[in-house]
Amino acid sequence: MRLRFTLTQMATETQDVRLPVKKLADGRNTSEKFDVGRNFANKLWNASRFAIANLASIAAEDVDEKSWTIPDRWILSRLMRTIQEADAALSAYRFDLYAKACYDFFWRDLCDWYIEAIKPELKDGPRRGQVGNILAATLDNSLRLLHPMVPFITETIWQNLNQIRPQRGLEGRIEAPSSDLLIKAKWPEFNDDLTSEGAEHVFTQLQGLIVAIRNIRNEYKIDPRTPISISIAAPGDASRQILANKSLIENLATCKLAEVKADLSPPPNSARGTASGCDIFAHNLIDTATQDQRLTKRRDELIKQRAALKGRMTETYIAKAPPQLVKQTQDQLAEIEAELSRLS
Repeated sequence: MRLRFTLTQMATETQDVRLPVKKLADGRNTSEKFDVGRNFANKLWNASRFAIANLASIAAEDVDEKSWTIPDRWILSRLMRTIQEADAALSAYRFDLYAKACYDFFWRDLCDWYIEAIKPELKDGPRRGQVGNILAATLDNSLRLLHPMVPFITETIWQNLNQIRPQRGLEGRIEAPSSDLLIKAKWPEFNDDLTSEGAEHVFTQLQGLIVAIRNIRNEYKIDPRTPISISIAAPGDASRQILANKSLIENLATCKLAEVKADLSPPPNSARGTASGCDIFAHNLIDTATQDQRLTKRRDELIKQRAALKGRMTETYIAKAPPQLVKQTQDQLAEIEAELSRLS
């Protein structure tokens, strides 16, 4: 009886507790947070399975840092930053920051960018062995970092990885002592020698260009498999970096780089984008008549918005409205004026 009373009392006392769940009509409780966890587990499993399938046919090689590219140096630098962030977060008992650092690194840096960047190399590139070394070391350290949060799936992946690549360190750079069980494996160590502000800066600039080209493709509804011709007006140093990473941009943005130079004239009928201090031109995407209609429609919209905002900026409004709202309206007017100037 006592136990029954206690459970009833607990149920009554917790009725008003707000939990991060939604009650569905069929009686199941679900939560967007559960969906985030499920999606990440799927991503972790599928990306690891892809990596392991490729590593199974790639023999480990001696480390050759001279052959490392910007993406290689960038991912290793990001790995070190993540280890540093995770250590700091755990020391401060900020498990939310620890989880976010690991999540962002694995999903965004490793999966969305590095693995996509090295797919051609993994297939049949001359640097296949070096890329395999870096992928193995990065996946190994990622599993060590993630294990306290997702122990069961990481332990299973670890066992599969042990079967095809037992040794996964980078000699002199990343120590990754082997372990039969991930739960007993050594925690990853930060190595400042692998951090590279230069590689991070350059790769961030390249990411900006790739995203801008993808946005142009989406705006003009270009088939994902169809390459488009791109020219880029870029200052000297940026131009050199773009040309040095030409194949990376072409692969990740599904395009062909026609010209890259500082004094580039816009090609006829080209769609335009800007990123990383560069002007991007996508060839032959614009129908002049259609573009004129779009520009006219946009100008008309902006003129109406400008008139409405100017009508709001009366002396009474300026005197009585909160300063932040007045400043917001002024900023909106400035943005509209700037866009109208560009359109004309």
